[in-house]
Amino acid sequence: MIIRCCGAAGYNDFEYREIPFSCRNHVTGNNYINGCAEEMSMYLESKTGWIAGIGLVLCLLQIFGILFAVCLCRAIKREAKDYQ
Repeated sequence: MIIRCCGAAGYNDFEYREIPFSCRNHVTGNNYINGCAEEMSMYLESKTGWIAGIGLVLCLLQIFGILFAVCLCRAIKREAKDYQ
């Protein structure tokens, strides 16, 4: 993934300094107009479904882990009572 951007809000962030080479298209030499915040926002917006799905799967894994831990705790307590 290559994000073609310059500065946070655009190439105007470098108003009093020289625009870095990374803010230019390597082929044409033209400056990238969009800022990196806007470009990242557009990129992540296109991946929102995947991000939400991964978050949901991780939450479900945590819930199953908690349930198995509770079951294990109860089984250990039951074994301890039976052993005494």
